[in-house]
Amino acid sequence: MIERSNAFMDKVLLCNIHMFKGAKKTTYTCEDKFFPVADTQVRYPVGAFYEKTLKPGDTVRAVLLAKMDEEGDYKNNIEMCRAELDEVCRKTGATIEADVIYTPFKEDMQTHGDLLKQIIDKVGLNAELTVDMTYGPKDMVVVLFTALNFLEKFCGCEVANVIFGQIKKFENGVPVGAEICEMAPLYYISKLMNDIECSDPAKAVNMLKVLLDM
Repeated sequence: MIERSNAFMDKVLLCNIHMFKGAKKTTYTCEDKFFPVADTQVRYPVGAFYEKTLKPGDTVRAVLLAKMDEEGDYKNNIEMCRAELDEVCRKTGATIEADVIYTPFKEDMQTHGDLLKQIIDKVGLNAELTVDMTYGPKDMVVVLFTALNFLEKFCGCEVANVIFGQIKKFENGVPVGAEICEMAPLYYISKLMNDIECSDPAKAVNMLKVLLDM
């Protein structure tokens, strides 16, 4: 295992690109008072989070995860995401350098394995990770959680935030009641379950309940 550095070399963002055409901007809120969110309208909630948390001189390496739909909408959607990250830089004085991992819109082991390898290679060592998993097919959640677990366990990385933008409803195609949900606790519960060993099922269930009630 690689020992974690006291000072992380990089801030890294992993962000799923949406696959559909015509995604509308909205204003996100968050019930967690310790999770700062700007009132800027965005498609990607990480932009509203970064606007409040990045400082002048900060540098972020963004890895955009794009599934290539047959209609080619992913191309415009990548540019929409880049534009929002550029706006964050303009407002905060930070620097965000974006790279893209392209994968076919398939849900097979070969595709998942290739994506997992590319994510690990792009992130590298000793990174502080933020994830925006608002968009993307359902298999991306499993791939991302697997990648995060590996990066923490073997590459000296640390997961800081896992962001999901929840849309409660749409009115005339416009998202309404948008809220940012911090999913990092769910990730860490999943990670902890993989690390715990217990031969007694009743005790294992009780440990899980205690953890969830904390």
